[in-house]
This record gives sequence, structure tokens and C-alpha cells, in this order.
Amino acid sequence: MYLSDKDNGGPLICLVGLEKSEAFVEHAVLIEPNIDPGNFILLNNDYIYKYILPGDASGQPFGSNTYYGEKVIFKSHRGDVYVATIPAGVKASSVMKFEDLQNGAEVLKVVSELRCSMYDHALVPIVLANKLVSLADFPSSEILARFVKSKVAGM
Repeated sequence: MYLSDKDNGGPLICLVGLEKSEAFVEHAVLIEPNIDPGNFILLNNDYIYKYILPGDASGQPFGSNTYYGEKVIFKSHRGDVYVATIPAGVKASSVMKFEDLQNGAEVLKVVSELRCSMYDHALVPIVLANKLVSLADFPSSEILARFVKSKVAGM
């Protein structure tokens, strides 16, 4: 992958996708008591199709044509559990090793450090983005109320 190649000794790019809901997150919540802090589970085809999504594990690797990486459930040292998708440096196969993931250890460490205690399993960049796009209590709600009143009065 071009983005993962070193550029004159410069840093490698680190990518990660984090899931907030759906089947993988629900499964992570169920197995969380069995994962020690600082550990992870790299999900392979057999595991995914046996425990998370019903299907045939003998076909293509899960998400090989829709996802850019491999699914990992991990528990930070603080106890937060995340479902991450991390790019692999090799072609997807049904049996991946953690070493195949691009900067896997660094990605998991950084995600753990971005924890925000405002919400369960929240990350600082996501909380900040949500705050920027949400309507503030004041003055936005006041502006919205005036707009609605002007439109209703004009009917």
C-alpha cells in the first residue's frame, strides 16, 4: 500500500476505523469481561461467522471487498472496549496475524490515549466533532425559536 510506505524515513500513516454500534460492538460488550486490560482479539473469518454474523466462513475473508482492514476488539488499560478496523499490510486472508496490521500496536495505544470520560467509550476527537455540529443551548436554540415563531406568525 502506497500510504504505508516510508517516505524518506518519515512516519508511517496510521489509520483506524472505530465502530460505535451494530453486531461487532454488541459482541464486544458480551465478551468484555473475558478480555484482560491491554489485550485484544483479532477477529478471523471462523470467529466472525460463528459468533457475530451467521454465514459461511469458507468463502472470501470477511469484508475483503468493503473494508480496508481487519477487525480487532481490544480493551484499553483503563478498561474501555473498542472495535477497530486496522489496515493490513498484506492481502486479506482468513487467517491474519497481528503483525500483519499496519502499525497495529501504535494505533491501539493512540486510541486508548484519546479516551474522553464525558461518555462511555468516547474519544476526544469524536466528542469535539459532535460538539461543533450540534446546536448549543444558547444562542442557537433562541435563534431557532425566533425563526419558528416568525414562520408560524406569518401563516
